[in-house]
Amino acid sequence: MFLKPGGTWIRTDERIESRTLAEDEMNTYGNESGVAGKIVTWFLIGVLAVVALKVGLAVAGFVIGIGFFALFTLGPIVLIGWLIVKALRYLTREPREIAV
Repeated sequence: MFLKPGGTWIRTDERIESRTLAEDEMNTYGNESGVAGKIVTWFLIGVLAVVALKVGLAVAGFVIGIGFFALFTLGPIVLIGWLIVKALRYLTREPREIAV
C-alpha cells in the first residue's frame, strides 16, 4: 500500500480511498469513546436553546407590553387631545373660513 504525505489510507467496503488529515479530524463516526461527550454536548445545546427561548420570549413580552401600554394608556390621551384641538379649531374659525 502507498501512503501519501499528509494523508492516510482508509479501507471502506473493499476499496481503499485516501483522505487528508483535515478530513480525518472532522470524522467522528469511528470514535467509540465519544458517546459521553456527545450526550454532554447535546445536553448543553438543549440548555442553551431553553435559555435562548426564555430570553427571546422575555424580550417579545416586554415589547408587546410596551405596545399595549402605548395603545391603551397613551392612545386614549392622544385621541382626546386630538379631538380637543379639532373642536377648538372648529369653534374658533372665522366666518370667511366657512365654506358654503
